[in-house]
Amino acid sequence: MSDSRDSRDSRDSSDILKRKINSARDLHSVVRSMKAIAAANVDQYENVA
Repeated sequence: MSDSRDSRDSRDSSDILKRKINSARDLHSVVRSMKAIAAANVDQYENVA
């Protein structure tokens, strides 16, 4: 019985880890987009001055 529970726990842990990795990738994409927007805005204001 404990073998079944152990394998289920490891699957659950694996699923949690996969979700965390995917969330980190999503966050990285958001940060990269925000940096690009910020850089474009800086260029816009530098060109005005």
